[in-house]
Amino acid sequence: MTPQELTRLLTESIPLCQFMQFEVTGLDADSIVCQAPFEPNKNVHNTGFAGSLYALSVASGWALVYNRLIESKANGALVIKEANIRYRKPVTGPITCIAKFDDLSRDISIPDALLEISKVYLTVNIEYQSDGVTCGNLTGNYVIVRK
Repeated sequence: MTPQELTRLLTESIPLCQFMQFEVTGLDADSIVCQAPFEPNKNVHNTGFAGSLYALSVASGWALVYNRLIESKANGALVIKEANIRYRKPVTGPITCIAKFDDLSRDISIPDALLEISKVYLTVNIEYQSDGVTCGNLTGNYVIVRK
């Protein structure tokens, strides 16, 4: 998929992504870069809203795994199983999420795993930044279930 196709899929399928103005701006086999403006994602303290940071991070990881699922031509349903986020610094400007597979997940063959055990577990590490400064990170555990 292209970054534009992934952006369109998420903003048309998940209304929250459209409201947050989620956009995929970079994509390769092992990583993705997503962005969102500050204004629709701020709180009453004029810093990044924790719920938006969580949702943007989870959506970035989901998009990375979904792209890999589509590229592998496997047939499965993708959901997030668990996520842990760390808020380290306040977000005060546009948000960038950079998601990458962890070392073990990078080498998993989705089609082979779905044939063998009908489920694939992948871990994605997402770092979110504002104005080039790392403000926090999320580790997401995603699962693909064979259809």
